[in-house]
Amino acid sequence: MKRMQLKRTKKSRVGLVAALLGVALLGLTSAVTLGAVGFNATITNPTNTYSSGTLLLQEGSGTAACVSSGTDTINAANTNSACGINDFGTTANAAPGIVTTAAIPVSNVGTVAGSTLTITPAATCAVTANSATTPYSGADTTGFCGKVDVTIQNDSTTSPSCVYPAGTGACPAPSSTYTLATLAGHAPLSGSGLGASGSSTGTGSYTVSLELDSSATNADQGLSATVPLTWQLSQ
Repeated sequence: MKRMQLKRTKKSRVGLVAALLGVALLGLTSAVTLGAVGFNATITNPTNTYSSGTLLLQEGSGTAACVSSGTDTINAANTNSACGINDFGTTANAAPGIVTTAAIPVSNVGTVAGSTLTITPAATCAVTANSATTPYSGADTTGFCGKVDVTIQNDSTTSPSCVYPAGTGACPAPSSTYTLATLAGHAPLSGSGLGASGSSTGTGSYTVSLELDSSATNADQGLSATVPLTWQLSQ
């Protein structure tokens, strides 16, 4: 009899605890539910966007133009080392004493302005046989670069300025003082910065003038001199 009463008492206690726990959970649920009914206001901004611009140097114009990125996808160095434009013009059969010029248009087709433009000549001037005179060519392969006089003028501003040789105002007439031999390995030449695409300062122009010096001899016939130039626009 006592055992039965003890079992009933334990069951009653368990039932009471369960009931109290259920009441507590119900109260908590009610509190949470009632709390969510109060005033609230929400704003979400799904269009938050931060975008970078582009600094892209273009040389030339039209279908022959070269852009620093090379393609629509900008490479890590933003460099195009395979531009087919000849900065020295298209003259294939120059004669002594005749000055030829090449106009080089440059522009910033990006959206960020560039403050500094530099032109860096390659370290060496290479001489090969002129393909336009094959199979005939002269033997002065070591001295021919020094027979090609050169100047580079910046025409981007209101008043032209000489980039090579560096100086104020227009460049002097080409002479044996400044040749492809002295241009090769020269420190970077300073030009003018270019504004962003579409701005009044977003484009510029340079003129490269060359002359086969009057001191050239028959040994300088049928030769070609090459000095690569690297154009760089910096922010």
